[in-house]
Amino acid sequence: MKELTLTHKLSRTSSAVASELDNEVVMMSIEQGEYYGLGQVGSQLWRLMEQPTSVQHIIEQLMAQYDVSFEQCQQDVTPFLTQLHHKGLIHITD
Repeated sequence: MKELTLTHKLSRTSSAVASELDNEVVMMSIEQGEYYGLGQVGSQLWRLMEQPTSVQHIIEQLMAQYDVSFEQCQQDVTPFLTQLHHKGLIHITD
């Protein structure tokens, strides 16, 4: 995959089974056989990808919720989203 850009659309894959537990998302990758706890911000990212959405929209939503600059948010979010993609938990399209 090329570098993730602001215009890429992200969506959840069907191979991840997720559930809310104490206001945080926990999930299991059926394909990987791995369990993940996403934490507060990771859980918010997961919720934002319920419907296909752009990286830019995710960043803008997080900026509205947290006191963070666009640049810092992008630097923090992009590697996490890339990791979710590499684990097969999200789809990325142009």
